[in-house]
Amino acid sequence: MLRAGCSAAVRCSNVSIRNSTSGKLSPFNQFSGIWKSECGSVARLCSETPKATPSGRWKKWAVRGGVAAVLGAGASISMALVIRNDLGKYPLLAKLMDSVSGRKTMTKSVAEEVVGNGAFADVKIKLLQYHTCPFSSKVRAYLDYYSIPYEIVEVNPISRSELPSDYRKVPIVMVGDYRLTESTVIISVLESFRLANGKMSVEELDACFPHHEGERYGRKTEIYDDKFLIPSLSEDQRSSASRVEEQQWRNWVDSNFVHVLPPNIYRSAGEAKQAFDYISSVGNFGFFEAVAAQVLGATVMYMLAGRLKERYNLKDDVRESLYDCGNEWMAAVGERSFLGGDKPNLADLAVFGTLTSIEGFDAFHDLMENTPVKPWWERMVTVVRTEKPKTADV
Repeated sequence: MLRAGCSAAVRCSNVSIRNSTSGKLSPFNQFSGIWKSECGSVARLCSETPKATPSGRWKKWAVRGGVAAVLGAGASISMALVIRNDLGKYPLLAKLMDSVSGRKTMTKSVAEEVVGNGAFADVKIKLLQYHTCPFSSKVRAYLDYYSIPYEIVEVNPISRSELPSDYRKVPIVMVGDYRLTESTVIISVLESFRLANGKMSVEELDACFPHHEGERYGRKTEIYDDKFLIPSLSEDQRSSASRVEEQQWRNWVDSNFVHVLPPNIYRSAGEAKQAFDYISSVGNFGFFEAVAAQVLGATVMYMLAGRLKERYNLKDDVRESLYDCGNEWMAAVGERSFLGGDKPNLADLAVFGTLTSIEGFDAFHDLMENTPVKPWWERMVTVVRTEKPKTADV
């Protein structure tokens, strides 16, 4: 009976249901590939002949029934997500489905009272982010260190409905009505705006970072000529060597360190589940989406971790690559409290922000225990999170 049902489902999944006006596949037909794959797997399992012994037969059928239940649940959740994401043109129906699933728009204000906020005193800032994204975390670290008030909009990773239609990545920072993108450029522009202290606008400073379309790791992306250079340095009294060192290590974060993290948090099935349990708890997911992230997301990312390891030329044990990064960073910091000396510079904030994206995971604890990073990390926690709000005045 189970075999027949699965075979019927596979046959049904081959039926093409198209939009009569646009020729676009309907949500049900989009789902057919998922359903065909899931049911095909169950059908193959069910086609095997059980052992002749009664106990062996029952064990076989129990395993098959469990597999069928898991795959069926995954397929049903996938179907729900496909349908929901196709409802953008039907806002009332989408709103109804959101209310049933538990999805909500997540916003939070991080606007402590700060005495004297310099160039940011009359500026309204909004950060569109994924909470666990290392690039979003870098921007948060900068804003938090300078106690710059900002509003957080947590973006739904499935629909990304909070993002503008012409730019579908995070983080995005809105400074009033002006949009900044690309985490390193965002920080460079905001830091330049802080140093300029009102002498140049955000729009003028953003124009200092020309970019062009290019390709990286086989994907189209925006290539910036020099996103680490701070164009407004009139109030920056540091030596040229200090600024070069800061730029070098900010580049290291983007080109090296950030790529070591995903293969480490998805290194094993248990660590992948740990990561997605946390991601689904802090992200902007509805009920069905959270379940899908926990069940399917962890499995997919565990399978992809090996490919990421090869792409970024990491060691066979990716923890060793993570430890290498920790040791390399602390060798650069040396005897100083921070790379910036007595107080953090932009490179310190970039490393700290990136690490906050895996804080609490096994990879984070292993890094703290097996490298000299922990004392520096604790100093950063003190100055970014626990000291009284700092002024953004120069």
